[in-house]
Amino acid sequence: MEPAPAFPPFSAASAAPAPAPAPADAFPAFAAAPAPTSAAPAPAPAPAPAGDIKAETSKGAIAEKFAQASLLDMVFVMDCTGSMGSYIASAQQTIADIIEQIVAAEKADVRFGLVAYRDHPPQESTFVTNVYPFSSSVKTMRTNLNQLSANGGGDGPEAVVDGLHAALKLDYRDEATKVVILIADAPPHGLGTGGDGFPNGCPCELDPMAVCRQMAEANISLYCIGCEPSINASKNFFMAMAHVTGGQYCPLGDAHVLSSAVVSGVREEMSLAAALAEVKVAVAASEHMDEAMQAEFVHKKLKEKNVRAKQMKQEGPAGSAAPAAPVLTPDAIAMSKATSLADIRGKYSMGDYGAGGYGGGERSFMACAAPGGAMPMMAMSCAAMPAMAPSPSSRSRMSHAAAAPSFAGAPPAPSAPSSYGVMEADVSMEQTARLMNKARFQKK
Repeated sequence: MEPAPAFPPFSAASAAPAPAPAPADAFPAFAAAPAPTSAAPAPAPAPAPAGDIKAETSKGAIAEKFAQASLLDMVFVMDCTGSMGSYIASAQQTIADIIEQIVAAEKADVRFGLVAYRDHPPQESTFVTNVYPFSSSVKTMRTNLNQLSANGGGDGPEAVVDGLHAALKLDYRDEATKVVILIADAPPHGLGTGGDGFPNGCPCELDPMAVCRQMAEANISLYCIGCEPSINASKNFFMAMAHVTGGQYCPLGDAHVLSSAVVSGVREEMSLAAALAEVKVAVAASEHMDEAMQAEFVHKKLKEKNVRAKQMKQEGPAGSAAPAAPVLTPDAIAMSKATSLADIRGKYSMGDYGAGGYGGGERSFMACAAPGGAMPMMAMSCAAMPAMAPSPSSRSRMSHAAAAPSFAGAPPAPSAPSSYGVMEADVSMEQTARLMNKARFQKK
């Protein structure tokens, strides 16, 4: 084996681009300071309450804050069909708090975009997608969210891929960390769900796997926030979409957890942005290795350079055990390698969305995805697959809670966390794998 080329020392500062000038309607933490009108010194401002972002801007520290700021372009993609009322309300109530938490913790210059989606006619007659462009004004963000309402939906699956495609086409800043937050409780069309009005997929011929690869190429990370238990039957598919882009799947059992999930995911993603350049170098140097060896090699290089990052952590209900971070299943990894939705539909039978059937479910997909039913090498080191709970019908998603079917050897499905947070640690193997996905797609 040829010796691997030497790597330059890791420097987060060298990887971070210079910030762009603040827009005129920027979030108050980055608003331009007024020019003095006379030579007389201005009176000292009153002390600002601790943690008050708006008050801190009056202390003359605005220029310093903006100079240290990192750029974040964040897009909410929200299912606005009838079962999503509590999640829309939570976003409406907490958006200002979400932005202020990110600004305070990451000194970020934030722009916020929004895409609302429902379904195609004749399943839905109101709209397929409504798109609200980027804005750095909290007032505009809140106004846009307040226009959303939960209504309609037709059959079980919804126009998920149309929402993601609309988010992909927004005008992102080149230097920004780019994060799309998908909030959904139903699968896209064409996944193999019984009763699907468009069984071959989106009538506009958009493919979610292709859209996710385009997002990865554009350095956009997708975080799928799955409203459980409704989404459980298609949970692995949403995990796969997120994994393709280097993002994560975050289970959500309560709308009140939404803000902590969004803030924690965004903070982790921003902390990983500076490491991507190092990962690209390591991936290029290890292309001759198989996938498992390459992951070990890249992870070792990051550890040698003492690269650290924030990591999402889940906090379960009192008295319960929750995983330290969202668990990526081997089946989701196998699905993420599919190049089209048709590849997944032919191997993974969802059954009837209303009845909660699965056909062969996870095990049949794994058996088809790898010769002899063996797991792909990257999947061997991941946690065991959780059992899937059957999904309720589209008419009763809000109140129906179904019991998980029993698969031999499969552990019970973990409960959704009661909150999310972050911790700082060495870059994990799971984070390394996500960064490697980004590096591969951006090379193409």
